Amino acid sequence: MQVLNEPGEAYFNFINSINSDVTRKNYEYCMSRFLKYCNLDLNSLLKLPQQELSNLIIKYLVSLKISSQYKRVIVASIKHACEMNDVILNWKKLKKFIKSEKTDNESIPELWAPLEFALSIKTVLNIKNCTLPFAGILLGPPSSLKTVIVEFFRKWKNSYYTDGFTARTFLSHYAGIKEEQLKKIDMLPKIKDKFFLCSELSTTFMKKEDELNEIISILTRILDGQGLTTDSGACGQRSYEGEYMFNWLGAAVDIPYRAHKLMGSVGPKLYFFRPSLKKKDVVGSDTLLPVTHCCYYQGCCPKI
Repeated sequence: MQVLNEPGEAYFNFINSINSDVTRKNYEYCMSRFLKYCNLDLNSLLKLPQQELSNLIIKYLVSLKISSQYKRVIVASIKHACEMNDVILNWKKLKKFIKSEKTDNESIPELWAPLEFALSIKTVLNIKNCTLPFAGILLGPPSSLKTVIVEFFRKWKNSYYTDGFTARTFLSHYAGIKEEQLKKIDMLPKIKDKFFLCSELSTTFMKKEDELNEIISILTRILDGQGLTTDSGACGQRSYEGEYMFNWLGAAVDIPYRAHKLMGSVGPKLYFFRPSLKKKDVVGSDTLLPVTHCCYYQGCCPKI
């Protein structure tokens, strides 16, 4: 059924009494969704008895799992259609049903600080002539919604997501594959100019000391933003030269002291943020961790 674009006086009065093109498009969209919900065209809708029409509007508003801001636009479009066709309703009563579904800031307020941290890292990509990558890692106990923050950006077109990596992931030296195939495997070109996401880094920083040294050495180099060059007996020298800008958001339960000690010897490359997150399903009650910040050169996370 064509619920909105049918010719008729009701539609003519509704659409041609709106001056702004943007408002017209918004109202038309909101009205089409409402008419689809009612399975009626606009002429039939406005001919309904006042009480029946009011009940339909109330049920529709209650069914929507959206913020009050968007509900106000919907009510405004329906109200305009009614007023332009001399349909009188109790709008003071109807506006009482513009209730917002809980946003993340209301239902999980402790997520706001880490989300702001993540957005700040992502936004560095928009700074003109900025060629120095930034790496930020969220720290918190298990089941404290750290991964939720990382997952927010997973579907963004300029993001690259992985659950884990090794030191040789960025630049492979596997002898059994041709150079053309190795370039398709290497992760460094895949994260260039991207928001690099890794939801679990605890296992990366818990590796044996020699492997951990290699990982931190590689990370230190690529976080200079100037590519990477490595040699091996299998493939000789392989390299990616030039500007390799990216920003990195990761999450981990904690970083062991030995990892902090190693990172302290190579300079400020990784930055850590321990937000105030609730650990779920703890015996007794939720445990609220204090808001703390952790610096790369310190072997702990001091309270602020």
